[in-house]
Amino acid sequence: MAFPNVKAYYQAAVLTSLLSHLIKDKQPQWVVMENRAIRLFQVPNLLWLHKKNRPTTPTMPSQLALALQVWETHRTHFETGCPLSMATPIEAITYCIPTFHATPWKEKGITHLSHVCEAGKLMDFTRLRAIYDIPQTSQYSHIPLKSLLGKQSKVRMPDHRDPVEISAWEKIRISGKTSPKFKPLSDCYKVLQTYTPLHKSPQAANWHLDLETKVPEGTWKHIISSTRKLIKSAPLLEQHQKTLYRWYMVPTRIHKQYPHSSPLCWRCTQEQEQGTVMHIWWRCPQLARFWKKVHKLIKRATNTDINFEPATFLLLNFPNVAPAHKMKLICHVLLTAQKLIARSWKYTKAPNIQTLIQEIDKQLIYETYFIKTHPRPQRFLGTWELWHS
Repeated sequence: MAFPNVKAYYQAAVLTSLLSHLIKDKQPQWVVMENRAIRLFQVPNLLWLHKKNRPTTPTMPSQLALALQVWETHRTHFETGCPLSMATPIEAITYCIPTFHATPWKEKGITHLSHVCEAGKLMDFTRLRAIYDIPQTSQYSHIPLKSLLGKQSKVRMPDHRDPVEISAWEKIRISGKTSPKFKPLSDCYKVLQTYTPLHKSPQAANWHLDLETKVPEGTWKHIISSTRKLIKSAPLLEQHQKTLYRWYMVPTRIHKQYPHSSPLCWRCTQEQEQGTVMHIWWRCPQLARFWKKVHKLIKRATNTDINFEPATFLLLNFPNVAPAHKMKLICHVLLTAQKLIARSWKYTKAPNIQTLIQEIDKQLIYETYFIKTHPRPQRFLGTWELWHS
């Protein structure tokens, strides 16, 4: 028997209440009361704005504030284009560009951002004048609008003429009407349950190219959340974040910024190897020997054989191949190994396994203090009993 996701269903119900503000005809009385409470502002204008551009409304009802908070969490599920949706009202742009004058645009029938975009880009001013006959003075509003949308040039912006590319919520905002087949609560709940992000984070995309394997966005989030559950050490968590987000400058990356610097690996003194991310962290011959010893150490300490591959050793992307106390020790060993590599970043020699063991012994001292103050110390004892044995 399939049980519903109560949290997602509640959030869908809260989001459904916002739809009543988008529909122009037959608005319920409570919608009118909420609009009166926020006085000069309109909910459809606030809805499509980014949180940093949204004006403060001290008289906003608590129910509406909650709905906007839930919307801010899940807005990418229901809109296309970032930071501005194609359904953004033209008058709402004044909150992003204070000098933008929306009145001449509205008088010519331009009510939403989708009306001035074509093939995912803002039309040039000559074409806008040819279509809508807007006054020449509106060019002073067109220039900052072009600059604002230029910030999202790397994000896919759909054309309002292509109905497939615009979400159901954006269609409702642009037309002010709902389709007879549209079921707000059911459709919102379905989107929250089955949502797949259109755009991966740039770090995940770069690791996808380096590892020559796909790193789904869901897996990326799982790596971060699972590591935070297993590791409580702030330095190790920081190390994990730096590795994931490619914080360290490798020779090839430095060479792009400073062409006079060498793009070659500083460890491979006799071999002419490019110092790429994968080479510096994994493929370098000196480092490869170190990683093999780390793999043997993990197998001996936890009696668990994890995959010997960069996705496992660098990203900590591996399934629950062992109980939690063993997984915790595996994460400690791998992150400490990464920390030692970063500590000897421009050295010609790789770290040795004895230094790794000494570092983990030091962590054990701090872990002992943590265990003594924790209300349930038995959750952590199994991890370090493995290490002692």
